Amino acid sequence: MNSIQMFEMILNSGTRNTTYKFGLLTSIVDYVIENPLERPMNNFHFIPLFYLSKQFLAYYYPLILEGVRQGPKTENKSSTKIKNFILGFQNSIEAQKKLPFALDIENTNTLISHINSDLLTNEILKLLFYIRKIVIDQPLQHILKVKDNRISLFGLLSASNPFQSDFEEHRKTGYKLKWSELKTITNWNELLQMENLFVFVSHQTYKEISDIRFWLRDVIIKRWSQECIEKFDAQSTILLSLFDFWKRIPERDNSVIKKYKALYLENELNHCINCNQDLKSNLILDHLFPWSRFPNNSFWNLYPVCKSCNSKKSDKIPKINKKIANQISNHIDICLRENNDKSDIILNDLKQLYKHRIRVSSVKSEDKSTTEEILTYIKEISHNLLETIPGYEF
Repeated sequence: MNSIQMFEMILNSGTRNTTYKFGLLTSIVDYVIENPLERPMNNFHFIPLFYLSKQFLAYYYPLILEGVRQGPKTENKSSTKIKNFILGFQNSIEAQKKLPFALDIENTNTLISHINSDLLTNEILKLLFYIRKIVIDQPLQHILKVKDNRISLFGLLSASNPFQSDFEEHRKTGYKLKWSELKTITNWNELLQMENLFVFVSHQTYKEISDIRFWLRDVIIKRWSQECIEKFDAQSTILLSLFDFWKRIPERDNSVIKKYKALYLENELNHCINCNQDLKSNLILDHLFPWSRFPNNSFWNLYPVCKSCNSKKSDKIPKINKKIANQISNHIDICLRENNDKSDIILNDLKQLYKHRIRVSSVKSEDKSTTEEILTYIKEISHNLLETIPGYEF
């Protein structure tokens, strides 16, 4: 049985007392969308539970603020836990004081961007911690049980248990992470390093999901919407607007883009990546690979462009020819040579890239091989996207 058949079995036959299974499946696909070419470790890919809890927050926050019920009419305790935690956070005066924006539906993506940008307040951290517990309690316990059988879409691995321990042993180990261990954490990377439980999928399954990742995400969200309408009496007009909203998760982080714009101007990286026009101070930063297809705000995916090229490219996917490859290499070389305070954002990008790409702990930002490695990765992304979504070549 391939992964698509297993997804279908869960969607058709899995437990239906809440929508948590949809949240979990969509979050797993989100990880693949963000890291489609991640290299495996020992033929497996590992997704931290805190990543899944962040995605749960992104999906459930607007649903709950819109009053879209996610469980039966006689809501039981398990189906209201996320609702209660999110409403508690929403109503917390202390939480609001520490955020530079008012929390409403439109700012849900801003909240997620704050988490991704390593800005974790104690209140946000606590919210992620409790949502993580719900994910362990509910979907991870039930999602793979279909008609009294357990299917093998993914497994669980805890840091302290032997690999051969059974699924339930690993799941229960996730509870051992205590809130007291997290109180001093201030950023997203530190939080991921504290994780002791991971969803793992085989490389073959990961590749199967990656090949149809956009279609699969849309199918799950559509089924989630249908479930809300049919089982929980949700209004279709609200869900249609949320459907579009969900597809924008994670959001472009404008604060990061502003930092890169300042950095590029300071280092005279102000020529259009496509036509080489001198943009002076009027440069626009464009995602080399469109955000809807490759949600990434790293320096190697953000380049100065002129208005004309930006308009022509739109959401198309560039094929990396020799001319563009040279422009990209020059851009990356200059970025990697930076040693001022602003270069911290570049080093953070490299750490994330290395984690998913070549999985080494050290980052040599001035090594020529780093530019070559990034350029190779960019070419692979271009090839992968053009194969996955034919007809979008720029």
